[in-house]
Amino acid sequence: SNQDIKKLIDESNDQILKEQNKISTFQKLLDVFDIVEVGQRRKMLTLTNGIYKLTDPTVESWFETYDGNLNPIPLKMNIGGFSQSGFKTNKVLVSALIKTLKAIQPHLSLVDSTTKKAPWVELCSGSGNLTLPLVRVVENVIATELDENAVNSLKQTAQELGISDRLEVLRINIHKPSQEVDNLLKGARGILADPPRSGLQGFLEVISNLEKKDLPEYFLYVSCFAETLISD
Repeated sequence: SNQDIKKLIDESNDQILKEQNKISTFQKLLDVFDIVEVGQRRKMLTLTNGIYKLTDPTVESWFETYDGNLNPIPLKMNIGGFSQSGFKTNKVLVSALIKTLKAIQPHLSLVDSTTKKAPWVELCSGSGNLTLPLVRVVENVIATELDENAVNSLKQTAQELGISDRLEVLRINIHKPSQEVDNLLKGARGILADPPRSGLQGFLEVISNLEKKDLPEYFLYVSCFAETLISD
């Protein structure tokens, strides 16, 4: 809680304790770990001029994803951001996605090349673990995510990789039916969904209310929880 965090900060900055050379909880943590995250706001513990402070998290390349040829791409995210459980596992996951996309790629290329192709829409993109492989295979991508930190991280990655012209990142709650979500689906060629354990929730209502002619041609669903995958 915020009250407990304040107590820890006050304890660590107590001048009397410092004069007695007593080691605070924060100092013990910083002696062991390179990065210490404190609280639900993902604040980073720092020691500046002998004073312990909580600063805003910075975007770093904590993880990696892969391009269409499975070459690694640095994946930027904040402390506390979601990633897959390991590099090897993630490479298997991304490889399966790329294989599926390339299998339908001939169909994706049938659109008149003189016009901008209809985009793929990604649901729950996070920091872009599946977004970056997706945008390397298809023409245009609109990534949707609710977490502001993840949205900002993905925007920064897209800018650094020079793909902002083909990747649009929107902060939207796709679990809540809205006209904005309706319009995204009606203009989409395909959907890539990677929802949390709770599944697609209200997004199912959006899908069920659309006429068949307005539904995207392809729907790829990546799941981390079999029960919601089955029910969805």
